[in-house]
Amino acid sequence: MNLPRKRTLLTASVCAGAAGALLLSLFAFFRIQAGASARLHELCDSYLRQELAASTLSLHYTFAQPEDYGMADYPVTLGSYSEQDFYDSLLLAENSLAVLDSIPLHVLSPDDQITHRLLDYILSLTLDGADWYYYQEPLSPTLGIQAQLPILLAEYAFYRESDVEDYLTLLECVPAYFQSILDFEQAKAQRGLFLSDQILEDIILQCQAFVQDTENSYLSELFTERLENVDNLDDSTRDQYIQENEQLLTDCVFPAYEALINGLTSLQGQGTNSYGLYYLPDGASYYKYLVRSSLGSSRPVEEIYALLDQRLGQCTLEMARLIQNDPAILTVSGQDLYASARPEQLLDKLKQAVDQDFPAVPDTNAAVKTVHTSLQEYSSPAFYLTPPLDRMTENIIYINPAAGYAGIDLFTTLAHEGYPGHLYQTVYSQSQDIPLLCSAVSIGGYTEGWATYAELWSYSVSGLDPDAAQLLRLNKEWTLGLYCLMDIGIHYYGWTLQDVSAFLQGYGIDSQETALDVFYAIAADPANYLKYYVGCLEFESLQQLAEDTWGDSYTLSAFHRCVLSHGCLPFDLLEEKIEAAAK
Repeated sequence: MNLPRKRTLLTASVCAGAAGALLLSLFAFFRIQAGASARLHELCDSYLRQELAASTLSLHYTFAQPEDYGMADYPVTLGSYSEQDFYDSLLLAENSLAVLDSIPLHVLSPDDQITHRLLDYILSLTLDGADWYYYQEPLSPTLGIQAQLPILLAEYAFYRESDVEDYLTLLECVPAYFQSILDFEQAKAQRGLFLSDQILEDIILQCQAFVQDTENSYLSELFTERLENVDNLDDSTRDQYIQENEQLLTDCVFPAYEALINGLTSLQGQGTNSYGLYYLPDGASYYKYLVRSSLGSSRPVEEIYALLDQRLGQCTLEMARLIQNDPAILTVSGQDLYASARPEQLLDKLKQAVDQDFPAVPDTNAAVKTVHTSLQEYSSPAFYLTPPLDRMTENIIYINPAAGYAGIDLFTTLAHEGYPGHLYQTVYSQSQDIPLLCSAVSIGGYTEGWATYAELWSYSVSGLDPDAAQLLRLNKEWTLGLYCLMDIGIHYYGWTLQDVSAFLQGYGIDSQETALDVFYAIAADPANYLKYYVGCLEFESLQQLAEDTWGDSYTLSAFHRCVLSHGCLPFDLLEEKIEAAAK
């Protein structure tokens, strides 16, 4: 009778020992996990700080108060296009990757695993670009730094007096910065990698437009306006800053643009390639890298082309069906929609419309501004300026009057730039308490793909007849698809201008002038259109995956929450998030 009792006591003792060992094991695991997590976040923050220190513009547009993020002291610089800076960035990536590899992925929490893999993605891409230094192109008619810099300077916010001083120092840096670009372009020319004369001419014209009326520069006007936001600035100091700004514009900024014009003019005729990247040495391989790095998708270029071709056919058939059912639908342009509405009113309508299909987002302010006259010809049709991470309530959307947006076009553009596009995605993601690196990183296919996805969604809430709205949406997709196919054709398959012309004629577009404009627009910014439409198609593919795998728990709002909750991610990681949410 005693034996069983002794056995029970022995068993209990063994169990107690096992439980104690398990608790110790769990304690050790969580201690290891906490240590690994701390190392990961320290590495991410260190890498981000070093990257931002290389460009005060990037730093200022990321943090309004950098000292709160461990950056009280930083050099005021625009950076430079030099081999040394490039190799410094490679060394930083290589050293950071070595540290990252020492942090075991399997002990991290699911969220930290995503952050670990995101940093690995960023660092690996940086190192993969080591062979393509001279293939980079900082200049282009619309997206080049010479076109973007005036807007970035005009919107450089003055939160305190030190920001004014940093800004003025940056104006002093413009001549050296532009000279580094000229040196870089000369080195490209020596290697047979320089711009074609057609693209070069457009860049020169853009620079000339900027310096056409220097005495009435909007950079002067806006500088004075922004000084009003600086607290405790007496009249004498204010006048001194205004005078210094005028002097720096006269002595540094405008002469730097003139020097850039002259330097580029001297390089005319040295561009040996008037076509796409395909015709550069190993250019198709560089294009594959460019697509992968800008898009954030692991799909091969050939697969992307097949996907686009198939989607274009589907759009064509669906549009034909809608027109056959109701030929009068072709008379609905949507241009008279909201004819008297101001952009702010349309933003408010979109903000209310997102409530059902998208998770709630914190309240924020959004100003809609007009691109200055001197920049309209060469600026994007519209764009959103991302606010600093510590100033999420201050958002700016620019509309370019030269694009002629009105009616449905203005409505869907504001959806792209505002709700539920860039502005919404930015504000929502930053409200999720994600790591700084995830907040600051930008993957073109994610950001522009999401904004295009949002733009296409907005047709359904535009107020148009559903079939008419669907036809306009399909037409938008059809156009984007054409551009993307031509992008791949020009840069990966080697299409010439004649090839592009024949391609467009196959779709009923016979204008040679249109073919010429499209060809050089795509040649100037390779892989740009793919970020928008292929990125959008990736989101639609993820939505279908969620619908197929989540079962009854699927809702459109839940899907949106899943893909927005960790900031910008490569699409492979988003796919894994979708699949994990189904378990």
